[in-house]
Amino acid sequence: MLGWIYYFEKSKLNWSSRACFDEFDGIQTWDDCWEGLSGMFMRDGNTPQPLYWLCRAYAALNKPGRLVTYQAQPRTVALASKNDANHEMKIIVGRYYSTQMGTQNPPSDVEVKIKNYPYGNNSTQTMVIQKIPAQTVNYSIPLNSPVNVFTGTLTFSADSATIHLNSFADGDAYIVYINPDTNSVLSLKNIFDNSSDNNFFVEVYPNPSNGKIIIKAGTNAELIEIYNLLGKKIFQTSISKPQTKINLDLPNGIYFYKVTDNKQFVSTGKLIVQLH
Repeated sequence: MLGWIYYFEKSKLNWSSRACFDEFDGIQTWDDCWEGLSGMFMRDGNTPQPLYWLCRAYAALNKPGRLVTYQAQPRTVALASKNDANHEMKIIVGRYYSTQMGTQNPPSDVEVKIKNYPYGNNSTQTMVIQKIPAQTVNYSIPLNSPVNVFTGTLTFSADSATIHLNSFADGDAYIVYINPDTNSVLSLKNIFDNSSDNNFFVEVYPNPSNGKIIIKAGTNAELIEIYNLLGKKIFQTSISKPQTKINLDLPNGIYFYKVTDNKQFVSTGKLIVQLH
């Protein structure tokens, strides 16, 4: 699918249609022209298949900031964008094959090289990598979320960096987030509900930090919780007004905080831990 989208864009066509097929869930067969939205969902129209996550990642590329990509190897493609508002960069990488081309290629190591990075020379940026596994069977399979395979940092030498995607199998797709926005990483969607009122504000600093942070909050704030990228709560403590100091013993990475009060007003944000 990523190869199809890539060359669809390169051709500069105005539109194209995509065929639909019979799907099988292990019990029933159905026509996904009418159910499942052409292979994105199971027959219930709600449970996502791998294709859903690929299409959703593609739809989330920032249109005004689309980037030029090219490949040095056949049947390996990438699409990318940047967002000047929050300095996030997104890259979707895939390898494809066709049964008409013969047997599937063996897994191989893939390098993704970034040049002319616009948000800081000789800098270290947070990075998350997710994998959308290939659907290698001839029937429908659910995929409730992309698989997080890396959380850490990427170092730029001048304005360039190289990302290594090792043992890359044909049919897999990877989403690379550099300096990801709070609501960008797909597995985090809908973890938090956001609300606010005039007496509820939160500031967490320094950010990035070495784990020692200060929470400056409004009069209603009572509790702060820290989550990892999988949405698992790993820390919580009560908040004293007007500010609370916290020492988080956490490894380098991206985390998310949620601050609530007794009325369940919520403030959330991204927290970056960088130990020196």
